[in-house]
Amino acid sequence: MALKVVYENKPVGVEGNVTNTASEKQDFVDLEELDRENNILHYGTLEGNNWPLRDDVYILPDDLEAVDMGYISTQLSDSNGEFTSPIVITRTYNGSFTAPGISLTFDTWNNVYATEVNIKWYRGATLLYDVDYEVNSPIYFCEQNVVAFDKVVLTFTKMNMPSRFLRIFHIDDGVIREFYKDEIVGLTITETVSDTGEELQINTMDLHLISKSSVKILWQRVQALRVYNNNKFYGTFFVESATRTKNSYELTTYDLVGMLDNTTHYGGMYNNASVPTLIADIMKDTPYEIDDSLLSETVTGYLPLDTARNNLMQVCFAINAVVDTSRQDKVRIYPTPTLDTPIVIDDSRAGDSITENINAPATQINLTTHKYVGSHLIDDTTELYNDVLNGTLFVSFGSPYYGLSISGGTIINSGTNYALISGTGGTVLLKGYDYNDVTTVISSVNPLNTNSAIPNIKEIQNATLVNSSNAASILSRLEEALYNNSTLECSFIMEDEKVGDYISINTDEGTKIGQILSLKYELVRDIIYTVATVREVNNGN
Repeated sequence: MALKVVYENKPVGVEGNVTNTASEKQDFVDLEELDRENNILHYGTLEGNNWPLRDDVYILPDDLEAVDMGYISTQLSDSNGEFTSPIVITRTYNGSFTAPGISLTFDTWNNVYATEVNIKWYRGATLLYDVDYEVNSPIYFCEQNVVAFDKVVLTFTKMNMPSRFLRIFHIDDGVIREFYKDEIVGLTITETVSDTGEELQINTMDLHLISKSSVKILWQRVQALRVYNNNKFYGTFFVESATRTKNSYELTTYDLVGMLDNTTHYGGMYNNASVPTLIADIMKDTPYEIDDSLLSETVTGYLPLDTARNNLMQVCFAINAVVDTSRQDKVRIYPTPTLDTPIVIDDSRAGDSITENINAPATQINLTTHKYVGSHLIDDTTELYNDVLNGTLFVSFGSPYYGLSISGGTIINSGTNYALISGTGGTVLLKGYDYNDVTTVISSVNPLNTNSAIPNIKEIQNATLVNSSNAASILSRLEEALYNNSTLECSFIMEDEKVGDYISINTDEGTKIGQILSLKYELVRDIIYTVATVREVNNGN
């Protein structure tokens, strides 16, 4: 497989929100099968020339409701392939959706399909589009960009063969588009990871393609683009922005970590909380994988109401874990790598020049630990809301509270950082006890400081899951990252290297060893050259 980008241009959330009805159908037909992945076997029927003598043809079972059959009509097409009365399938949606058309999968086993199809899209009672299609294959995409529809009516009037039932295996709102090297002008991927863990870095892809189709592509921000090259998977990305000039598109995209910015996590107060359980609460439906060595980890402290990305960062910072999606279809969470045997980038792969950046190392690290103690005085409450309220209201807190009480209204739901309250038109007063954040600072001084060193103190104050039990291990990790003063910018022919890996590479000062922090490479060439940022771990001293 050469370079390929796959875009699933389908409405988000449509699964499970479609109801199908049909003007006619066989009694055993389950119309819900049209909208789910199914495995329809090649069942022989008594229609003419419809039972080839091959071992992949099966006899229909007695219980047809127990197997996937898709849709089958009750009437047969006549000698001209036409139906006596048109067959109508109506799709009613729970909500409104946007799609570039509808994909129809007919009887692919026998190459039998409807040749004349009419599709009408509605928004409420308003007819948006009324389009006739001349179908010429058993899998056919009926192109039509439609915004915010909630009903579709499909009418089938003619088949490509006489005396055949109308069979439909699957109906898809939207289409899977595949772009290959002849359409891809440029494709650049940047993979990056933080050496301190203070931020969850986002991998990106910049894509420039010229589509062969004149039909406008509706790029949706929550639909995935998957990148493949030479039978290798290079990542899942989502559209951040897109520009179009005729059929030329330029896209900037981000990975699943970037998608976590679109999700809110309500946070809370935790005491020896299971890390896998907490991460599951943060990630929700985002696919992820936790290394087995982290499954027994726990955390204690506080998480604010924040994005899922920021709260996942807080958890992983506290347990010395790395978050990355490079060349994965999920978020990987694994322990901070340690230097073992570095990958050798020999002279046959290394570029001509290496730039060494001499950075200002930290002279000292101050890491703040947190211990949250609840207020205990009976009158030591804080007013969190005081106003006239008729209806419901979500109240968020800027700091953690517990023991909430309300007068004049009702607390429907609440947590450490929020309360959903209701009132009936009177004054509602919401109060709560706050937590005292008892902090302690532990410090480390760079042993390589000289008398002339200019102070460069690194302060880490807002890691709210850092406490006396995990602070020492976190400080040790930060020392390795912040007390080094050298990074290398180098290029080499990439094989399987990823961010976080340790490599060794020859320079004019001898062999350098370092950890890859970022990789930037293009996939439009046969040989993949990458530009890497490498944090040096041996500086020749």
